[in-house]
Amino acid sequence: MTNRRMVLTALIILLSATYAYADEVRYDGDFWGQRNRATKELIVSAVFWGAEAGQDRVFAEVILYRAGKSMKVECANAVSDVLKTLQAERKAIRTGQVVDHMDKFYSEPKNKSLGLKWAFLVAMEQVKGTPDEEIRQFIEEIRKKAG
Repeated sequence: MTNRRMVLTALIILLSATYAYADEVRYDGDFWGQRNRATKELIVSAVFWGAEAGQDRVFAEVILYRAGKSMKVECANAVSDVLKTLQAERKAIRTGQVVDHMDKFYSEPKNKSLGLKWAFLVAMEQVKGTPDEEIRQFIEEIRKKAG
């Protein structure tokens, strides 16, 4: 079984289990805190795979399926550059780094009720080296909107 099929199978199982309990589960700090390290890394990896798969679909639609039609070369080059940048950034980021930052984010009680997407965005900004003051302001904005 190829890696892609194994990942797809794992995601289908994970999503099936998720939908079965969708009314009961909130994907926030409490949910995150109840997961072991391996599960947290799987969740973060799934986000990355999803982003890459989304870009692959754009790439395929714009470049492969419309080749020879009214596509401008600049457009095709831009989409190709986005895909290459995304893949290069993904290779530079360790999944464990993101998990560590998300753990730190949820270690603050005020962040427990915030959804995983916010923790992920904050963690990515930290990995990219965004200044702490900007991150602090971003977190304050998130809390206000959620509050």
